[in-house]
Amino acid sequence: MKSQIISLTSALLAAVPFAASAPAPTASPCPLVDVVVFPDAFEATALPGYYLESAKGVAVLVKGPLENTFSFDEGTGPLGLWGAGPTVDGCAGYSYLNAHQIGQLQANPTYSKLTYDAVATTNWEITIVADLKKVGFPSSSDFLACKRPTGSLKKGKYVLFLQNPGIMVPLGSSTSATTLDSGDGESFLISKCIATKTHINPAA
Repeated sequence: MKSQIISLTSALLAAVPFAASAPAPTASPCPLVDVVVFPDAFEATALPGYYLESAKGVAVLVKGPLENTFSFDEGTGPLGLWGAGPTVDGCAGYSYLNAHQIGQLQANPTYSKLTYDAVATTNWEITIVADLKKVGFPSSSDFLACKRPTGSLKKGKYVLFLQNPGIMVPLGSSTSATTLDSGDGESFLISKCIATKTHINPAA
C-alpha cells in the first residue's frame, strides 16, 4: 500500500511542471456598470426636438424623445455616450465624443468631424442649461448640422460637425472648403447645412 502511495505522489509531482507551463485560460468578464438614463440631454437649438446621438460612431442628430445614457461631469472634461462606438476593452460601455480637425486651420472658418471613440481626446465645457463648447485650441460652441440625402437609410437625419473660428494666417494661403464628408459614405454642401448650437437640457 505504501509503494502505491509513493508512486501516486511521484506521478503528481512529475505533472506539476507541465501544468505550470500551460496555464488554464482565464475568463475576463466584462464589468457591470450602473448607468443612469439622461433623456434628451443635448438638443440642437436650430432644430428643436433633434438630439445628439451616434450612428456607428458618427455624431448625428436624431428626432426625439430619446433615452440616452451619457457620462460627464459638469465643468470641463470628456463627454461619453453609452453604446456609441468602440470601447477600450471591447465590452459594452461608453465611447467619447471627439473633434477631428479637417485640413489646416486658416483665416476662413474650418470644420471638425465629430466621432465617438474608445479614448477621449477632446474636452468639452459642459454646463446644464448652457451650450456645449469644445475647449482647447481652437475653442468653439458652433456646430453645423448637415441633412442626409433624401432616401438615405443611415441613422440620423443630420450629421453634426463642429465649426472652428477663422484664425490669422499668411495672406493668400487660405482656401475655403465647399463640401464635408460624413465619415460614413455621404457628403454635403456646406452652403446647405444649418448652423446651430447644442444646448444642454436639465434632467427631466
